[in-house]
Amino acid sequence: MDLQEAAAVFFLTAFAATAQSVTGFGFGLVVIPFLVLVLGPRDAVVLSTMLGTSLSVLMLLQLRSQVPWRPATIAITGAIIGSPVGLVVLVSLNKDVLQVAIAIAVLVATALLIRGYRVPAGGDTGPLIAGFIGGVTRMTAGLPGPPVVLYFKASGLTPELQRAAVTAFFVVTGIAGAALFAGQGSLDRHLAALALVGVPAIVVGWLTGGKLFTRIEPGLFSAIVYVMLVGSSVLAIATALT
Repeated sequence: MDLQEAAAVFFLTAFAATAQSVTGFGFGLVVIPFLVLVLGPRDAVVLSTMLGTSLSVLMLLQLRSQVPWRPATIAITGAIIGSPVGLVVLVSLNKDVLQVAIAIAVLVATALLIRGYRVPAGGDTGPLIAGFIGGVTRMTAGLPGPPVVLYFKASGLTPELQRAAVTAFFVVTGIAGAALFAGQGSLDRHLAALALVGVPAIVVGWLTGGKLFTRIEPGLFSAIVYVMLVGSSVLAIATALT
């Protein structure tokens, strides 16, 4: 690990952590494209999972009293069911085609949200399906966030509750993903050292994003979420086609 590499990881992590601390998601969306240039795709995904999960744990400690636990737990259950399905899909279908299809679906759903679509309040089916799709997309396209973010946004939750619910979802699914990487031997000393470099950056981004969130009006919060959803979809399509 050289100084330039460590500096890149620190500043990219701080910026991505700030973005996720504001909206509740988006760490990987922000950091992975740049980490790929520094570390390569495999190590970028592994490091992003480790650092993003660490950030989510910090956020959950702060937001746990705001989490709507029933729909969040149902979404997590759906993700646990969906993850092995995603593995099967990943080895059975063309990954790039699947990634583009998922991204297009997210774009369509985002457009519906902008036009005012809302899902009925209550019920277990919505969060279960959203979590299931999130579990599938985590394993197939590295995009666990958009399906769950779309559901909680469409359910009419306040920005505070949306942010807390998505954070709880990311903690559990992120720990599961990190454990899988560790079990596969994808975590080496080099990545462990870079993760240590990223930890203080996570704290900086968490504190900065938390302060920014308190100053953001609900309308601006919605606009930021929509931009990040569209950005994640465009990024997924671009990486699949290159």
